[in-house]
Amino acid sequence: MARRVFIPCLNSERKIYNFRLGSLIGCVFMLIFVGGSLGMLYGLGGAGVGFYFGSWCSKQWYLGNTQKNIYWNLPFAKDWLGKEIPESSEKEEL
Repeated sequence: MARRVFIPCLNSERKIYNFRLGSLIGCVFMLIFVGGSLGMLYGLGGAGVGFYFGSWCSKQWYLGNTQKNIYWNLPFAKDWLGKEIPESSEKEEL
């Protein structure tokens, strides 16, 4: 069986203007949420926190840690995610 080789642009993380997509989504969400409730000055600080948290979430998603935790650690994942999940996902189910 031949080994698959992907071109670098398909293996790279999604970015807009060299920022991770998740960091931009987190930044805009926190800017609107905090800025709308407390004011725009606090919204800018919240946008910085949202940028950092969104960047971390985006990196975890890209590395596959989020999907792995969903498939392997959530109880009864085979019932609500799909029937093709491997049997080892049932290791902590009753």
